[in-house]
Amino acid sequence: MTDTQLLTIAASLVACLFGLLVTLLGWMGNKIYEKLTEMSKTMTSIAGDLHTRINNLDLRLTVVETIQRDELK
Repeated sequence: MTDTQLLTIAASLVACLFGLLVTLLGWMGNKIYEKLTEMSKTMTSIAGDLHTRINNLDLRLTVVETIQRDELK
């Protein structure tokens, strides 16, 4: 095997490994993007739930304050 053939085989092997690395990184990036999208949807859901709970607490506190004011009069 001549030096030129060996260099050609080595270069093609490096190119193949680089292609595999890029493919693997692309696949991992896609999985991370999917998880981030899922987390974004979950955060929106949690924010809506927390907003509802805070509104309920505010309503309950308003009722307690109103009752206390009525008792003081």
